[in-house]
Amino acid sequence: MNLRLPAKGVAEHFNLPVKGDSPEPLAAFFAGKVEIINEDRACRPSPPTLQPDKDPNRIRVDFAFACAEPVGENVGIYLYFFNEFGPNHSILATIRRGQTVKEFVFTQKRTDFQLAPGLLAQAASFLLLGAEHIFTGYDHILFLVGLLVIWRGAMNIVKIVTSFTVAHSITLILAALSVVTLPSRLVESVIALSIAYVGIENILVKEILGRWRVAFLFGLMHGFGFAEVLRAMGLPSRGLVLSLLSFNVGVEIGQLAIVAVCFPLLYYASRQAYATALVRGVSAAIFLMGVTWFIQRAFLGV
Repeated sequence: MNLRLPAKGVAEHFNLPVKGDSPEPLAAFFAGKVEIINEDRACRPSPPTLQPDKDPNRIRVDFAFACAEPVGENVGIYLYFFNEFGPNHSILATIRRGQTVKEFVFTQKRTDFQLAPGLLAQAASFLLLGAEHIFTGYDHILFLVGLLVIWRGAMNIVKIVTSFTVAHSITLILAALSVVTLPSRLVESVIALSIAYVGIENILVKEILGRWRVAFLFGLMHGFGFAEVLRAMGLPSRGLVLSLLSFNVGVEIGQLAIVAVCFPLLYYASRQAYATALVRGVSAAIFLMGVTWFIQRAFLGV
C-alpha cells in the first residue's frame, strides 16, 4: 500500500528533510506507523520507502507487508499518524492486493479497512468525512447560524439553506477538480469576512430582505473552503465523481442536522420578549468572531 501526503507539511511539522541526498530520516519516521492485522496476527513489515508523486507538492510512501496466513476478505489496517497530526487529519491510501486496487480515506475514527466492499466503502468513507467536516467546521456553522438567527419563517430557512447548498456544491466540485482554484489564505479570509458581515448586518440593517442571495454569494466561497479538505488529502483516482458526490452529501447531512437543532430554538426565541436583545447579542458575538478569524487568517497566517 502507499500513502500520499503533503511533503512540505510533513517536513515542516517534524523538521525532517524531504528532498536532497538524505531522505532516510523521513522514511524512518514512517517505520512502525502502519500496522496490518490479518487473521488476528500482525503482518511483517518491510522498511517503508519514499517515491516521487505525480503531484510535486506531495510525497508517496510505499509500505509492503508479508502475512503468515493468506490474506482474507477482512484485513485490519491501522495508521498511527493521528496523535502527531491531530484528530481532524485524514489520509487517502491506495491499497494493492494482487491485481486488486482499492482507495480508502483513513481518519482517527476510521482505521479499519476492509478489502471486500470496494467503491461503496470508498463512498461511505467520503460521506462520513463530509459530515465530520461540517460538524468541526465552526466557521461554516457560525455563518449559517448568523443567516438564520433572525426568524423570518420556515420558508425563509428553506430558501437560505437551499441557496447555500447550491452555491457551495458548485464551487466544491469545480475546485476539487482543479477547474477553478483560489489561494487558500484568500478563501479562508473571505469566509471569515462573510461571518463578520452577517453579524453586523443583523445589528445595523432594520429590514433584512433576500437573505438567500447573501447565502448564495458567500456560499460560493465556502465551497472553496470545503474543497480544501479534499485537495489537501488528495483525491482518489477511482470513483472520483462518486467520492465528490458522497462528500457533498455528507456535508448536507451535517448541515441539515444543524438546521434541525436550530429550527425549534430559533422559533421559540422569536416569540419571547427578549428576542431582539438575543439576536443583537448573538450577532455581536458572531461579528467579533468573524473579525478575529479574519485578522488571524489574513494577517497572521493562522
